[in-house]
Amino acid sequence: MSTPPPLPQRPGTRGYAIAGVLTALAVLVAVVVAVVIGRAVAGYDITPIPAGQDVTITIEDRDIALWVAPEMSSGTCSSTLEGTQTSTLGSGTADRITVTDGGLTWARVGIVEGVPGSSHTVLCSDVGDVQAFGFAPNPRIGRYVVMGLVGGGIAGLLLLAAFIVALVTGLRRSRRPGPA
Repeated sequence: MSTPPPLPQRPGTRGYAIAGVLTALAVLVAVVVAVVIGRAVAGYDITPIPAGQDVTITIEDRDIALWVAPEMSSGTCSSTLEGTQTSTLGSGTADRITVTDGGLTWARVGIVEGVPGSSHTVLCSDVGDVQAFGFAPNPRIGRYVVMGLVGGGIAGLLLLAAFIVALVTGLRRSRRPGPA
């Protein structure tokens, strides 16, 4: 009994496999970037602080953002280095950004700036339309914008490379005579 001859293979299928791998890598890069950014945004918790009462906040690894809800309310906050009258409240690089946490949309009203380990006295005042004040580590929005742009760029380049490899493979295969 003889073995059957091997089935003829179409030339040039390796390029399609490479294009498939490049596409899978592009999807993987996009998913990883989306998960990292999503976890950072979803894990952002604002700690409520009472209006009209001094609260002591200690800076850890980054400055502290002060928030007011709802986002269009007109509450204000002040911050001083504990034990001094030195103001430590800055506006940050963006005038007012918003986040959603606990069913409320919060607007950033300022950033308590200082060195790690420094304690600050914060006082927030309600003008009448404020539901809540709060604080949390200042979000690193620039970092996530850059990460999204770089990740999107890498994914786009991988997809472009996959398209070019598949196109070249298809053109080469169309010019070769197939098996008879």
